[in-house]
Parts: sequence; C-alpha cells; structure tokens
Amino acid sequence: MTYMLLIGAFFLDVFAVISHVSSNWQMLDPTIRHNKVHKFISCLRFFSSIHCGEDKKEIAFIAQQSFIKYCLHTEKSLWPKIVRLIDTEDTFAKFRWTTWEPVNDDLKKFIYSSLKQKQEKYRESKFEYEKLSQLLTGKGKSVLIREGVLEKIQILSEKFQRSIEDEEFSQYLLLWHIATSLLFHTNHGKYTGSYYRISKLLSDYMMYLLLLRPNMLPKGIGEERIRETRDEVINFLNKQSSQTESEAGDALFNNNVSSSRTDKRPDGILVQSKSVLQDGRKLAHQLEGLVEEEELTWDHEEKWKMIADVWMEMLVFAASKCEWREHKTQMKNGKELLTHVALLMVHFGLTGHVQVVDIQSNQVEPVQPQEDRSSRWDWELSHLPNYLV
Repeated sequence: MTYMLLIGAFFLDVFAVISHVSSNWQMLDPTIRHNKVHKFISCLRFFSSIHCGEDKKEIAFIAQQSFIKYCLHTEKSLWPKIVRLIDTEDTFAKFRWTTWEPVNDDLKKFIYSSLKQKQEKYRESKFEYEKLSQLLTGKGKSVLIREGVLEKIQILSEKFQRSIEDEEFSQYLLLWHIATSLLFHTNHGKYTGSYYRISKLLSDYMMYLLLLRPNMLPKGIGEERIRETRDEVINFLNKQSSQTESEAGDALFNNNVSSSRTDKRPDGILVQSKSVLQDGRKLAHQLEGLVEEEELTWDHEEKWKMIADVWMEMLVFAASKCEWREHKTQMKNGKELLTHVALLMVHFGLTGHVQVVDIQSNQVEPVQPQEDRSSRWDWELSHLPNYLV
C-alpha cells in the first residue's frame, strides 16, 4: 500500500510538471528560446488538440432566468411551498428554472461592436477620465437620451431617474426585465430579428445574475424587491388560466393588474411597496407606443435595437462595478459572460480601476527592479532542477 501511494504521488507530480510547462502562459513566455524541448512540447500540444478537439476558450453557453417563468411554476404544486420552509431564499427553485442558451455569433458581434464604439468615444475625448466614467455608468439612460425618447417614456419620471443616479440597480434591472419579457411575447410574430433575440438573451442573463449571482452586481435591496414583485405576479397569475410563459406574458401585458402601492407590516405600519410589476407593465406599453409615434417613424427593429443597447449598457455597468475577486471566483468555477465582458473591457482600456497620478516634470523616474527569473524555467534542461526546487 505504501509503495502504491508513493507511485501515485510520483505520477501526480509528473503530471503537474507537464501540465505547467505546457500551459498557455508558459508557452507564450517571451523569454523562452525555441529549443528542442519547446518544439517537442509544441508538437505534443498540436497532436493532442487534433485527437481531443480544440480547447476553445470562448464561452459557449449563457445562463437564462425568466422572472415570469420562475413565478409561473413556483406555486404549481405543494412541494415548492414545503421546500420554501427550509429554503427561505428560494434558491432551489431559482436553480431549477435556470436554462442555458448557446452564445450565437450575433450576440458576440453585438457585444464586441458595442465595446469597440465605447473605446472610440473614449479615444475621441483624448482619454478623459470623466468621459470614461460616463461611458461605464450610463445604465441605458444615455441610450434613451441619444434616441430622443427619454421624455416620451413617462414612467422614467424625475423621481425614478434619481433612483438610477443613486445606483438602485436592482430596481432598474427588474423593471426593464419585466418590460422586455412582456414585449418579447407580445411582439412574437411581428418581429423576430437579431435585436429581438439579443435583448431577450441579455435580459434573462442579467435576471440570472440578480437571482443567483447577486454578489456580482451592485449592492441594494434586490432580494426584498424580487420577493414582493414575485408575490404580486403570482397573485395575478393564480386568477388566470395561463399554462405557459407566453400565455402568462400576454395576460400580464393585456390585462390590468390591480395592486396596492403600500404594504402593511406585521406591526400594522404601512410601508411603500417595492414591487415593480406595475411600472414594468407601463414601461412595456410606452416602449410599444414608440412604434406608433408619428414623430419618430420607428419600426419594431429600431425599437428592439434601442432595447438591446439599453441592456448592453447595463451589462457594461455591472461588469465595471463587479469586484475582481468575484470575477476570479467565477473563472475558477466556470465561464461567466460578465467576466468575459469585464476582461474585454480591460483589453480595450475601458476600466475604472485606474489611479490618476499627477507626475511632476522634474520628478525622477523610479528605477524598475530587475525581473526575478528564478521563478520560471527558461527551457534549458540544465536549469530544470533549479526551477523545480
């Protein structure tokens, strides 16, 4: 048994060394000289990629969470009610109704081109930090102003605009998710272009983050707001005969939802309701009304292009506000779209994690310490024992 453990430990160490020296970081090290060892490992990597298939690093699937679907199925049987006695945050149901959709080329091109446009605007401003902050914190408001529709969407009143400025991101996200979901089902058959699908993908992905990855989003009272909105949607759907998500979406869009703007606490005190169902319905109707505006002369494609741009703004805002330790955790656990977007933003120079330093003209530049090369192998066999130690 002892010998078997020693042999197992030996092979594990050998495997660890081979994995490390053949890793992408080591192979791309600029200090490596292309000697025989390097060429040998490169050949091994080439043949293994042919045999096992290419190890694609891009994200292939995106998590989806539809709030309407979650509410529709959460009370269909007695079992969810029993589980909720233990799982007070309803995590089981949230994971149960999470789906995965392929990341298609249209979505990739849309995200890349949107970030590229932001980079161009940042460059045109001669890399002013104020412009960068504006590009990262728009949250869709800049899109509405650019399209000239902010004043036409009455639900985005002065009071609600202040809540956007105060970074109540969960309210803004949930509001737009409900509106996007209702429009998605209402417009089915009228317009099914790429922006229609991109808007739904980004909307459901951001809802997934709000429900199951709240640590990756700005802090707020998202859980309480989700719970009150969920209860209001469930109360409405219980009075309907909706069996599918599409039927539930049509019912919410076409029927009035009677609800109180205040809730009574157990101690009898009336408090303002945090549900955004009513506001989400109003936003959906006002967005649909943009197509009928004679002044705009919009069609459904332009409407959905604007909605997709709003969701892209929110994705950028969330990526810029997410702590890097959360991105690190997601890189260890799996591939998260928000982390990929954050890394692409850093590649384009669109990051707020920058320290602005006023360097005096007469200041002597500090001497850069020489790089310690003892921590990595330069592919010379004679240096390998040193590296392993």
